[in-house]
Amino acid sequence: MNWYDERFPKPEMTENEVEFLKCHLNEETTMLEYGSGHSTPNFAPLVKHLTTVDHHPEWYEKVKEMCSDRTNVEHVLVPMNKDRLSLIPENWRKSSEARFGFPTPWECVVDYATWPMTQDRKWDVVFIDGRARQWVGQFILNNLHPSSTVFVHDYPERKRYFTLERFYDKIDVVDTLVKFKAKV
Repeated sequence: MNWYDERFPKPEMTENEVEFLKCHLNEETTMLEYGSGHSTPNFAPLVKHLTTVDHHPEWYEKVKEMCSDRTNVEHVLVPMNKDRLSLIPENWRKSSEARFGFPTPWECVVDYATWPMTQDRKWDVVFIDGRARQWVGQFILNNLHPSSTVFVHDYPERKRYFTLERFYDKIDVVDTLVKFKAKV
């Protein structure tokens, strides 16, 4: 039997990354996922409660439908403040960084990145795999227990995410998934 729900595509993660994250999940885990996706319906059965946040209305609806039989999933839509595509400079597509996608400017994601500040709760595990990872990681700090673990996907390749190391200790790396603990 596969660990993932065969009705949906596998998460866009390596098997090593999936196993690494899965070993931190159990039926008592509360999980925050930033960037809904194929991971959402697959990780939901492994945890007590999964809150998933996304910025894209159509994708939000698609993932919500994928999870329609999961009573432990809370879907949160926080649309972008501004369309990021209108801000892409002409010369960006020719740069060596273009393969990682255009970095989302702060003015586009203010509400999305700061959404955790509107919450009076804490999560055991946070999985950041959406927009504005460097800012989301900063704004979830007050929503963590001392034992909480934060995972950031695609971390090593994107230098703009390295600012997180001001707030977190890097504990482990498996492929492009990095495990962090908040600095004390």
